[in-house]
Amino acid sequence: MRPDPQQRGFALPLVLATSAVLLLSSLSLQMLASQGQQRSRQALMTAQLRDAERSVVMLFQQQAVGPNACLLLYPSSEWKASVVCPAASRSALQSGLVQDRQWQLLHWQPHGGHGGTLQLLWSDGRQSRLELGWMP
Repeated sequence: MRPDPQQRGFALPLVLATSAVLLLSSLSLQMLASQGQQRSRQALMTAQLRDAERSVVMLFQQQAVGPNACLLLYPSSEWKASVVCPAASRSALQSGLVQDRQWQLLHWQPHGGHGGTLQLLWSDGRQSRLELGWMP
């Protein structure tokens, strides 16, 4: 039995069109998966940075006791003066390491004895601005 002459050559274009649709669908799914993975990576990095910031806040508050507590009453730009809190250890509040990340204090600005603004520089060049508060 011979195929009808009008239907010859019909299968090849159909197969090619179907293959093209499947290829485009596959590429589209791959691109969506890649974008999802990229968003997940970005969310993880953001969460890790926020966790490191919270760790610095806790470390800063732990170091700001005893003679070092005096420093929190003054902006960090005034800490270099030897008359300001002479018994305090400034270095404990000026830099540190949390979660394999180096941080350095850029600026501390007190807010009337009830907290202040902590501005940090991270080893990767990022900066953080954190508000600290505590009960009087």
